[in-house]
Amino acid sequence: MNFCAAFAGRVFALLLLCALLFFFPIQDVPFANKGEPREGIVVQAIVNEGNWVFPLRPDGRLPSKPPLFHWLGSLASLAYGQTTEATVRFPSALLATFGVLLVYALGRRMFGEEGGFWGAVVLATSFDYHSLGIAARVDMTLAFFVTLSLVLFYFIESKCLSGALWRALFYLTLGLGVLAKGPISFVLVTLVIALFYLQARRWSELRQFFFSRGMLLALAVAGSWYAVALAAGGEKFFHKQILQENLLRFWAAGEEGTGHAKPFYFYVPYLFLNGLPWTLFLPLMILDGWKRRPVLDSAQKFLILWVAGMFLLLSLSTGKRADYLLPLYPAVALLIARWLGTAGEPAEKKPPMARTMGAFFILVGILALLLFWDAARSSGSELLSFVASRLRERERQEVLWVARALQDQRWVVSAILLLFALVSLLAGRALMKGRLRAARLFVSVLAVLALAFAHLGARRAIAENKSYAPFVAQANRELSRGGVLYVYGDGFDKYQITFYHGRAVPALNEEPQKLGQRLRGEDLVILSEAQWRRLAAHDAGFPAPIAKSKGVGPDGDAPLVLIRGSDLKLSRPQGLEKKL
Repeated sequence: MNFCAAFAGRVFALLLLCALLFFFPIQDVPFANKGEPREGIVVQAIVNEGNWVFPLRPDGRLPSKPPLFHWLGSLASLAYGQTTEATVRFPSALLATFGVLLVYALGRRMFGEEGGFWGAVVLATSFDYHSLGIAARVDMTLAFFVTLSLVLFYFIESKCLSGALWRALFYLTLGLGVLAKGPISFVLVTLVIALFYLQARRWSELRQFFFSRGMLLALAVAGSWYAVALAAGGEKFFHKQILQENLLRFWAAGEEGTGHAKPFYFYVPYLFLNGLPWTLFLPLMILDGWKRRPVLDSAQKFLILWVAGMFLLLSLSTGKRADYLLPLYPAVALLIARWLGTAGEPAEKKPPMARTMGAFFILVGILALLLFWDAARSSGSELLSFVASRLRERERQEVLWVARALQDQRWVVSAILLLFALVSLLAGRALMKGRLRAARLFVSVLAVLALAFAHLGARRAIAENKSYAPFVAQANRELSRGGVLYVYGDGFDKYQITFYHGRAVPALNEEPQKLGQRLRGEDLVILSEAQWRRLAAHDAGFPAPIAKSKGVGPDGDAPLVLIRGSDLKLSRPQGLEKKL
């Protein structure tokens, strides 16, 4: 009974933590970047048009990824009754939560109850895992299916699960993962499993794994959708999702390859940055693990192969983004939690760098106290304003937005900062004394406070100043019956406009002097404020905007204006179109 109560208590605590970290933040922040509305309009198209097998964007273009994430977002939208930012982000939050529970289950099997629980906490409170767990992107869907496949494999391999049904479920999961983000899921999972068999010199089992009926099931599940999509999309689909998004992204750069071409060492700093604050302990863990390598158990070796294999493969790829590292963080989290639960105990020598780490957390605590003092004063965010004055234009603007948001929520933010400072000082003290288990508890509290501070003080403030959501909502209200909303020109994100308008927004391609001939009186046109100023400068009769956006777009440089078709009575000097 005590064991069941403890188990239920830990599961409940993890679910509560995930509800706070993943489900609460997806509701009140509008889309403000290019990636989220790009996935959102595919979900919207599925819900509106019912094309589940081969969904297209409202403009008829092919999505860049397979549809598993979009299917889940569409189900959430249908259940809720409409497509919103929260329903599109819901699959990431849900799968992030399931991923945390999977790590708990795997950690319990590998390292016992404590190792599993803290591994799950470390994962949930890691920066990049949290960031992608609240984002309408396909990365968390990929990470979940990679994690699920490897957890099932380890359970089957360690005889925790047995029987043909579990093996079939493993291969089914392996195939479904391909529908999350393409063949990379299959490649990552099979690479780790191949390395696991190779390091143990189990050649026959390696051969049996790849040449089995189960592998045929995985290929059939993945290939069935690709076959249907290839038949429907033809050469365009083949070039977009098979060549460009997979083969060329791995091998080539430039127009035919990827715009994310980076050097081989690109991921080295991001391995540490994406897992903050926990990856601060990585250097300590790696040094200690190198000394102990002859006594590493099979579970630790499996996790090390998981991290090292994926990291090397992703580093070999030409196309790189920091978020691509997400599938290896479940293993990183378990390794860090395991190390923090064993290193520095009384029977062992205190890690030599623990004192340095302790000094770092004490310094962070002192800086947080300075921020608390600044935020608590009636004048508000003077320190952030000073920092902003030393930055480039785009970063300076974002810091000033955050400063204003902190001033509006001064007492809530002050309380968080004060608590953060005190806990950081306690974490530093524990590390100075080599009490890593106590430090583990304090750092987990710090992580939650930092993520809450980032959401309340930064993420929401930046999104509200960049998003076009209120502006498009106003355009929808201004649109009279029978009128059409158009976009004109370039230099701004059209995915947001399409999502918040709720359907495809046609683009005008006419020369400026012909716009009035194309439009009806009840039509509306969205264009960038910069382009509107250029047009108005060359034609005094160009209509004044009926609305201007507060949001300045994903890059922070593209406020929009709205004009009526009935106001477009243009009389331009000859040759105006050449100047524009």
